Amino acid sequence: MKPDLQGRRILITGGAGFIGGNLAHLSLQNGAERVVVYDSLTYAACPETLASIEKSDSFHFVQADVADEESFHRCLQVEKPHRVFHLAAESHVDRSLDNFTPFLHTNIHGTRSVLDATRAWVNKDAPEDFLFLHSSTDEVFGMLSKEGSFSESTPPNPRNPYSATKAAADVLVETWAHAFGIPTIISHSGNNFGPFQFPEKLIPLMIQKALRNEPLPVFGDGSQVRDWIHVHDHVRALCALAEQGKPGSRYCISSEDEHTNLDVVQTVLSCVEKSHSEIEFVTDRPGHDFRYASSNKKICEETNWSPLYTNFRKAIQETVEWYLSNPTWCRAAETQSNYHGERLGLAGYREQSEE
Repeated sequence: MKPDLQGRRILITGGAGFIGGNLAHLSLQNGAERVVVYDSLTYAACPETLASIEKSDSFHFVQADVADEESFHRCLQVEKPHRVFHLAAESHVDRSLDNFTPFLHTNIHGTRSVLDATRAWVNKDAPEDFLFLHSSTDEVFGMLSKEGSFSESTPPNPRNPYSATKAAADVLVETWAHAFGIPTIISHSGNNFGPFQFPEKLIPLMIQKALRNEPLPVFGDGSQVRDWIHVHDHVRALCALAEQGKPGSRYCISSEDEHTNLDVVQTVLSCVEKSHSEIEFVTDRPGHDFRYASSNKKICEETNWSPLYTNFRKAIQETVEWYLSNPTWCRAAETQSNYHGERLGLAGYREQSEE
């Protein structure tokens, strides 16, 4: 069942990024009256992601920082959205090990700024059924052993700088909701993959390296387990929560589809018809959590959502084909970011090694 956003005015922070860009496309496809993307265009945001919708009369782009409270408040006043999807975030664990500052700026200060701007606006000009949806991660819950899964009641236990800032942002959202009456929903998703993902993340990075006949680096022995979800399933879930979720609640968005990092890389190689001998095992990163997995019971019971991408290999094959079919986007993402597949997170590794 498609999410019905007929007549809704949607504001997406981080909407030129991976998940936000896919959400912008889906919102327009499913009847939104207006979709406003609010994005500062940092390295991982690619304007090419929005190229096919930027000329739509229902689309508007605002280039601004979420930490600019005045700018965001002005955007709320002008656009009067029914739904704010707060997706703007620094999201790469390895980068957080090298430099924590951008994560503090966007994930914590940016979230506080957005919340304060919303607080100043929500009791004066907001539509009666306004809702603020904050996108978080399963990484805030910490690490699992071989058994069990996270749920909405799992206490936070962040174990790297990235997840620490996301956990802090979650606390801010819940606090502002309680203290100032902002209607909010917090969602926690697993590892996403699919179109428009910046190629520092595992799957697009492995695709690009395989296509360039470069070694595919795997941290440690590759036994770390992640809960993978196709981005189209994720943004469908966000839209379902926007219409059927209960304000004041948390929801885990999961396909309940677990794979080791090594299995993921081997699947990519098989989809591009390359040998597994291309894999290069490298020194693991500091504090690499063993396993994440979440239950989707609550969101499936309370909304009409369920994952559609249930065949992992087929979904990876479709993702590979998307990257092969979109070289213009790939070149634009690489050029504007000046990132060429080099390893990140080495500063944290060096610091650990010197202790």
